[in-house]
Amino acid sequence: MAFKNLFPRPLLALSIIILLASCSVNGDSENSTPPETTVEDSIAPTLTVSGIVENETLSEPQELTLSLADNSGDNLLLEAFLDGVLIYSSSTDYTFELDPNLFAPGEKTIRFVASDDAKNSTSVNVRFIIKRVLVKLSLEENYFRNPIEEAFAFASRNDGVVLDSIILTENAELKLLAPFDFDASEEFVLTIITKNTNGPIDLESIPHLKVAETNNFLLTNQGRFNYETIEVNYAATGFPELEGLGYSYIFFSPDDPTGTLDLLDRFDPPAHIFLKAAGGSVDGEHFYTKIKRDTISSPLLLELDDFTSEHVTVGNFPYTENSVIDIYGFESYADFEADKPHNARFNVGQIVSQNSIRIPYIDNFTYYRHTYVDLYGSNLNGYRYMGEGLPLEDYNPLGTTLVTTLVDNKLLIDFIPLPDYHSGKVHLKSINQNSNWVFNFDASNSEELTLPEIPNFSGMEELAGLTYEIKSTRISSYSNIGSFEDYLNIAKKDNLRYYEHSEKVEHITVWPSMDNRESFIDPSY
Repeated sequence: MAFKNLFPRPLLALSIIILLASCSVNGDSENSTPPETTVEDSIAPTLTVSGIVENETLSEPQELTLSLADNSGDNLLLEAFLDGVLIYSSSTDYTFELDPNLFAPGEKTIRFVASDDAKNSTSVNVRFIIKRVLVKLSLEENYFRNPIEEAFAFASRNDGVVLDSIILTENAELKLLAPFDFDASEEFVLTIITKNTNGPIDLESIPHLKVAETNNFLLTNQGRFNYETIEVNYAATGFPELEGLGYSYIFFSPDDPTGTLDLLDRFDPPAHIFLKAAGGSVDGEHFYTKIKRDTISSPLLLELDDFTSEHVTVGNFPYTENSVIDIYGFESYADFEADKPHNARFNVGQIVSQNSIRIPYIDNFTYYRHTYVDLYGSNLNGYRYMGEGLPLEDYNPLGTTLVTTLVDNKLLIDFIPLPDYHSGKVHLKSINQNSNWVFNFDASNSEELTLPEIPNFSGMEELAGLTYEIKSTRISSYSNIGSFEDYLNIAKKDNLRYYEHSEKVEHITVWPSMDNRESFIDPSY
């Protein structure tokens, strides 16, 4: 049976054309490059932080370094947010300085975010604390030597409440920090505590300090003497050359010809030493000897052959229970030959109870000391006037109503201010005689100061139970000091003694009880 053509001829032709076209297209595709396929980047950058750690306390600017890496090779964007606020953003520099002084004190969170062009990101959160620096302290080299065994520092509010405290150690960053609620405009008090090898505990407080000022204090070992001793045989008839002698504390008695001479290594000793007896004279002459420092001699023995002065013999040297020896230094050999000492740096011997005026040998000598005590006034038992660096004929005691009382741990300092007297000190002593406390004050006006509470330092527990009483109060005039702030900046911050920072010094000191007075315990004079 024959099949009939089911398709009309035009339709058949169109089908053939479509088939040929289809074969042509498929043939070309076998030789062409397929289009690239884009792979989506879903890998986040890596991020590490250095320069700050969890719960760290920041008080000064600190450099932060962040390490960023990514598989894409894109420039990565680093952002830092402090408590949600953007504080840094860069795609080129991943090291920046975080200055805590630009932000309020408190507990903070900093969030670091690293992101690539595909918006993949990694974040790291670090919690830390911002505090303000109250004061920075530094220690002189070899600070912990006799007599200082241990030392502490603390800051307190004017009402005595402790703000911060630290144990002082060498080769460490020493800072006292303010709590979060401390107002930077408030004043605070700095107190230094030193425990001595021979038992006593000394304190010194400096008020009227502010955070806004630069408070960097250098602490020096200011003990009155240390216990590196040199043996002295007073049965001999003269003095040797005292090389190695600093400024010395000499103990002796008429009954015991052997004493000890304790080195004061607080100062560089001068080239020459001058010793004299200030307690009296024989046949109208003062007895003294001049000794040049040439050789080191330790232990030191005074022998007959060491006799160097025609005025000094065993028979006429005034040994009494109140004998005092002064030590003088000379700047040059010419001054040494001319008996022109540089300074009466230290007075040694027994405490002298009688009143006296001490007149220097050289009338025009810049640095010398003379003392006068007068009794007058209904509320006062006595004044002690100390003129230093003044010709005797120009020295006139000044009158003031300086009265200091201690009531309920409050120092009440009441007086009529005197011109040029800008700084003062109150010397307190514990009733058990084992602790001295020197409290500085602004002498331009009457003051009311609160004794700070004592932190619970290990080994200092006994301080909490001590009761103090006033031994003396002193106001001072310095030639280059025009305010208490000047005194802090020029003298106290570098612990300079008066002969290191002023050409002329004058002190007025009051004792509540003239029958129980003692030398003023003043580390910096």
